[in-house]
Amino acid sequence: MMCPAYQGQIMKMKKWKLLDFNSIDRQRFCLKTLKAKSYRCSDVYCMIKRLLLSLNASPCCKDFMSRTAYDLAPDRDSRNVFRRYMAEYPDQFDYSKSHIPSPLTDEIEQDSVEKKRIARKIKREKDKEKKKVEEVIQKEKNEKVMFLKLSDREKMALAAERRILAASGNAGVILTRCFQCAIDMSGKLPFTYNEYRFCSMQCLKQHRLTHPTLEI
Repeated sequence: MMCPAYQGQIMKMKKWKLLDFNSIDRQRFCLKTLKAKSYRCSDVYCMIKRLLLSLNASPCCKDFMSRTAYDLAPDRDSRNVFRRYMAEYPDQFDYSKSHIPSPLTDEIEQDSVEKKRIARKIKREKDKEKKKVEEVIQKEKNEKVMFLKLSDREKMALAAERRILAASGNAGVILTRCFQCAIDMSGKLPFTYNEYRFCSMQCLKQHRLTHPTLEI
């Protein structure tokens, strides 16, 4: 005989159209009757499934598309209700027919969370390293483009600067500065127009704005 309290809850769920009693077999309620799409609150959905499982409702029943209640669960929290129940009561049903993949305990869940955390950390480190490599490659491409735009005289002057820097062994030697902001540009590819050399396109544009009469 069903507990009146449970029976009252079931009747309410039927009244609210959260259940479809198309598969009542005496004291067994088929979990395929759960209408997953009817639930907007995951907590409510989990509570109802837990209640039905306590009434010995079978999670192994399937609908006309061979879907079980586990298949119809709308989110991970809902599906985990079945997995936790499977862990607590491993012998109650033949879970191999329920499509429930495996039992779930706090230890298993914590282990899964830790593995995902480590995987995310490794992925972040790989992405960071990949970004560094891509930046180096892009910088090299940009320098090649800038170098090809230089005149032969500017290319020779740049090569001479780099030879002087390499021979001096002194990182403090300044051979050339940006015409606009005066930053050290020794050995670096310049942005140029006419005879003027700049550390960035922004400095070049500012210089042209302040010297509109200069010819290119």
